[in-house]
Amino acid sequence: MEQFKGQARLPEFAIPKRYDLYLKTDLSECTFSGTVQVNLNIVEDTKFLVLNALELVIHHVWYTSSHNKTYRPSDVVLDGDDEILVLVFDEVLGVGEGVLGIEFSAALNEHLKGFYRCAYVDGGVKKNMAVTQFEAVEARRCFPCWDEPAVKVHIIENFLLLLI
Repeated sequence: MEQFKGQARLPEFAIPKRYDLYLKTDLSECTFSGTVQVNLNIVEDTKFLVLNALELVIHHVWYTSSHNKTYRPSDVVLDGDDEILVLVFDEVLGVGEGVLGIEFSAALNEHLKGFYRCAYVDGGVKKNMAVTQFEAVEARRCFPCWDEPAVKVHIIENFLLLLI
């Protein structure tokens, strides 16, 4: 995994094609949880998937190949300094298409970046709201993704946001 630290760009052995993103936000607790499913094209055999993530807690990860074989990583490493999530698999993920699924959670941050909270007053009562700011590389604070301008997928196919 050391080979991925300190790199200016993510490795190019997996290319995202489409995201399906589901988020559940708890405005009273200022937290959110979600699932992202990323349609990938793996362009060279690999035992690693490396994408961006920052200030997220990763709960479950799986990869399902186009041959309907499911792989689970043997190690999941979040590197806050390099803002990457490294998924280590015991078996080689072969060239071809598949779907990477990740369940995660986090706090709505106060950085005015990614997925964050702001407060407003309504009828004399202070309330919270959730706001997004994903440019240029801040989507990684909301969900694990390939968050580099050269490989960003500009269309999220399905997006569901639940507010409680």
